[in-house]
Amino acid sequence: MLFVFLGFEHVIVNMYYIPVGMLNGADVSSAKYIVQSLIPSFIGNLIGGCLLGLPMVCFYAPPHFTLPIFNKAQAAAEEERKDDTTVTVTTAGASPAGSVHTAV
Repeated sequence: MLFVFLGFEHVIVNMYYIPVGMLNGADVSSAKYIVQSLIPSFIGNLIGGCLLGLPMVCFYAPPHFTLPIFNKAQAAAEEERKDDTTVTVTTAGASPAGSVHTAV
C-alpha cells in the first residue's frame, strides 16, 4: 500500500485499486483505465524488470543456474574443461611413442 501512496504504479496494484474505485463510484471508464493506467504501468514494469530484475539474476544466481542466453558460453567452457582433463598414461619400459591418451 505504501507503494501506491508514494505515487508509484504497478500493474497488479492497479488491477485491484482502480476496479475497487470504479465499484465505489469513481469517474473512471474501463477504456480510460486500460489506456491511461494499465498499458503505461505494464511498459514501466517491463522496463524496470529488465533494468533491475535481469541483472540481479545474472549476478546473484547460483552457479548451477544458467540463463538460456548463456548456454553457448557454458557449452564452450565445458568442452574446454574436457580438453584440460586429458591424461597421458605410459606403461613401464615403453617408449613415449607407445603412450596412450585417455580423457577422464
